[in-house]
Amino acid sequence: MLTVAVCDDNPQAVSFYQTLLNKTAAENGIEIKVTAYESGEQILFMLSDHPNDVDIIYLDILMGKMNGIETARRLREIGCLAQIIFLTTSDEYVFEAFDVSPFYYIVKDEMPARKFKDVFIKARNAVKLKESDYFTISSNGTKEKIRLDLVLFFEVKNRIVTAHLKTAEIDYYSRLEDVENMLAGKDFVRIHRSYLVNCFYIQKLSRSSLTLTDGTMLPVSEKYSEKVQKSFSMYLLK
Repeated sequence: MLTVAVCDDNPQAVSFYQTLLNKTAAENGIEIKVTAYESGEQILFMLSDHPNDVDIIYLDILMGKMNGIETARRLREIGCLAQIIFLTTSDEYVFEAFDVSPFYYIVKDEMPARKFKDVFIKARNAVKLKESDYFTISSNGTKEKIRLDLVLFFEVKNRIVTAHLKTAEIDYYSRLEDVENMLAGKDFVRIHRSYLVNCFYIQKLSRSSLTLTDGTMLPVSEKYSEKVQKSFSMYLLK
């Protein structure tokens, strides 16, 4: 399901965009959930713990205390990678908003419905392309998407898998074999019955151990040694 947020302090505008989004999704066979927010503070609060629970954000630039550009900056700071589409009354803010990597700018009352629908479909397609860059896990009763490029390695102990990220660790119940299968072709290599490593972070490799770029040392078991050497060599040649 595609999750979309509309953040605008004008209730009429929110209703208009919600209706148009639901209609466009229905016409194109897209399952969608649209959630409305009336301020930047509100959407930041709702996404603070799970910043990637939304795929596309329609964000009004001119809002009350916190404008849309500042809201977008804070969303990016907490790790939100959603496609942001700014809603604005003019194009004067285009360059000011450049650093938050917006997907598009919609000038209110000037964009025809057909163009709005085209932008939505393109944003949805961009979301689908990025899905391969994420790994979805179930932790504490909720599903969470994590960026694969932030994962150094996975570790398993007693059926609990720990995803070791650059800035955090996430525990969840699974089997390392299942993780390995789901990440086939994603430059992760099994080095031990307990470890699955992101090749990008391998700094030094020997037949019995490896060192990651953050200094972490992990054992390479004899069973996987030859495969690790081959897989890492192929990764370096890409």
